[in-house]
Order: sequence, then C-alpha cells, then structure tokens
Amino acid sequence: MAGDPTVPAEGPGPAEPAQVTVIRDTDDLPTTGRRLRELTDPDGGIVVLRPVPYSGSINDFLFCVLEGLGKHLPARLSSPQRPWDQAKAWVTGYRLAHLVVDRAHTMPAEFAPYLRALLGPHRPHRTRLWLIDASRTTASSVVTAFGRDPDSQVRTVDPRELDRIRPRPPAATRAKAIGEPIPDDLPADNFLTFRAACIRALDRNTAARVDQLWLKTFQAARTWLRAHRKVGEAGQAPDRLALPLSIHLAARLYRCASDGEALVRLRATQAAFLRDGLLLHHQTWPGAPGLGHRLTSTAVAAINRATIATGPAAAATLFLLFPFDRRGDERYWHPSTLTMDDVTSTATGIKINGEYLPIPAHARPAIAAHLAFRQMQGPRHPGDPFFDLTPPHDDVRTQADRALTATTAAGDPSADRVEPPAGHGTLWMRQRRLILRNLVGNAHTLDLSTPAWT
Repeated sequence: MAGDPTVPAEGPGPAEPAQVTVIRDTDDLPTTGRRLRELTDPDGGIVVLRPVPYSGSINDFLFCVLEGLGKHLPARLSSPQRPWDQAKAWVTGYRLAHLVVDRAHTMPAEFAPYLRALLGPHRPHRTRLWLIDASRTTASSVVTAFGRDPDSQVRTVDPRELDRIRPRPPAATRAKAIGEPIPDDLPADNFLTFRAACIRALDRNTAARVDQLWLKTFQAARTWLRAHRKVGEAGQAPDRLALPLSIHLAARLYRCASDGEALVRLRATQAAFLRDGLLLHHQTWPGAPGLGHRLTSTAVAAINRATIATGPAAAATLFLLFPFDRRGDERYWHPSTLTMDDVTSTATGIKINGEYLPIPAHARPAIAAHLAFRQMQGPRHPGDPFFDLTPPHDDVRTQADRALTATTAAGDPSADRVEPPAGHGTLWMRQRRLILRNLVGNAHTLDLSTPAWT
C-alpha cells in the first residue's frame, strides 16, 4: 500500500503516542453492536467504522471511513481529488474524540498506519482509537499491529467500557444569553418610535433591559460610523459602507441570543445612522426567516453529508453565513479573495474585507475540514487562497450550489432575486430586506422623497 497511487504514503509518525483501547468481545455479544449503533455521531465527536471483513482494498477502507462520517455515498463512488486527504480533512474538521473500529480483527494489519493518521498528531483534540476484537485467535490484524507498535499506548478492556464513551452535547445554533434574554414579543414600531413603544408596552424590568441594550448599541453604532465615514463624502457613503456595515451587523446579530435582541440592535443602529443622514431601511416581510444566519442544524447536517470533497461543503456553509453571488455578478465581495490566513486555525471565525465574522460552533466542521485539506496540499505561502479555484474552473458560488441542493433549509430561495427599494445593499442585506439610503444630497439638503421609516 505504500506505493498506492491513490493514497500517498504517510510521513513521520505522530509526536505523541496513539491512545488505543482494545475491547475484547470474544463472545461477539449482540449488545456490543447495538451500543455501537447508538454511538455513531460525527457531530458529537464519535465515528464508528465498519470495514469490509478481511478486505485489503484501499477503496473499501476509504468507503468505510466516508460511510462512518455519515456521507451519502452513491452506488458508484467517483473519487474526488486526493480522496485520502479529503477523508483525513473531514476527520480533522469534526475534531473527533473517539474513532471506533467495529470487528477490527477482520481489518488487515497494513491499515494500521492509515488508522493512526486519522487520529491526528497532537493534543488537546487527538482522537482515541477503540478496536472491537471479537476473535478467539491472535491472527494478524490491526489489533495485533497496534499491540506491537512501540508508539502506541494500548490497553485491553471488556465491552462494558463502551459505556464510558459519551458524545459531545449538540453545539448551540445561537449565542447563550447573559442573564435573562430579551423576549421576542416586542412592539412592531419603526425605529423612530420603537424605544418609546417598548417603555410603554413592556413591564418595567424588561423595558429597562431593552433600553439599556438599545442605548449601548446606539452609542457603539455612532462610534463605528465615525470610524468608517469621512467628512465630506456624503454622496458616496452608502455605496462604500454597504459591505463593512453588512459584516458589522452580521457579527453582532449572529451573537444575539434571541430574535428580540437582534431587533433591538437593528432599531438602535437605524437610529444612530439617521443622525448622520443615512436611512438604514428595513422592510419587514411575512414569513421572513429573520435577521440571523441561515445555518440551521438541518442545513449544516445536510451539507456535510452531501459531499465528499470539502470545497463544496465549505462554500455552501460560507454562503449561508455571508451570501455571495457569482464572480462576475458580485458587486461587493466574492470569496475568491478569501485567503487561508483569513480563516482562524480552529474555524471559529473568518475575516471578510478585514473585518472579523464569527462562525457558529455547529457550522465549523466544513470550514475546518477545507482548511485542513488546503494545508495538506503543500507548503503554505502568504496570501494562499482558501478556495483554490482558477479560471476556467468552477466559481465558488457554483460549488456552493452543488452542496445546497441537498437541503431545503438553505435560507430564502428567492434571496438572489429580491430587489428592495432604491438604495445600496449587499446580498446579505437584500436577504434581510435591508438597504442603505443617503438622505443628504450633494448640496447637503435633506432628501425626503419616498421615505420609509422602518
């Protein structure tokens, strides 16, 4: 297998010993199989491999790894670019705590280096390997290979030890409230009267918390606007501010613990911008998915299961985080400018146009997996693109669309075609029916034509 053209030979061994637990199940108990079916949960940090018994085929091994990761595999598997690196990258992206090999005594010993490579080299996120050994002999297998390996720490236990494996709790899709959260049932007033309406309609404690958040956001928005808008550029400000404002709002709205908190922050920002002659118009729409990201748990799971290659999954995840158009149609920002240095090493956030945007915890596996895959492709250089696509290859948006077809939870399907009233706005703003208008003309006269105070 060292010379297999599909899977490159591994380099030097990992810096730390592999942590291996052998489950001796000589009676081949049915309860062991049931427990393993319960444990299978890549999102919870557990992958269970079910190898083809006694098969020496690298393709069969790759198939069982991809199947263990929950991939929806077609009847005829077409190999993506560098399939072994893709599989390793996904394991890295999920930050597995446990890798379990069912009936490991039927896996040939030559696969031991490949299992070791899946464990990762360093703490604190190194994966523990569990080998289910139901054999009554000591025939050669990955079990005996790890037993002879001086770089592995092996212990043997009985099947009851499987009860110690616990999945990680599901990652939250939105931030946790500090203190009592802002309720969602808030007045529907426009931003001119919203603050006063909250004081009238809410109980004293809730109204005080809403007003405190409103005032804090108002002051922060005023400070942000002073830093991003130059004196004397009134005529061009909306066009230049659309992208940084979108990222600024996204970063803050994504951290909101409730829809009510997001609405308070938006209304306060609208009021702050009006002080500078800018109308941040919000057109409410029945049934709209709201101001937050579109990365629902259902959508993320569907995207991650739908594709073997990391690129389309990362592109689809990014689209639901901060949408973009095709390269020739995108006016403000396109991910072809995104570099590997713009993505944090743990995929907790990305930099867009120099501004930081957090990535929700449950949506990080695809971004982390693609970053790991790009790092496997060779030595890094400053400015290396995160999506390594060059003309005439696919556009990043085309890649995203491939993965997005796997889910119906991909956000507003008409977002690309929504045309709000005249004004400036990125695709992120258009999805949320936001636009930015300049109320001060070149002669610094107030423009009140077709105002919409919402």
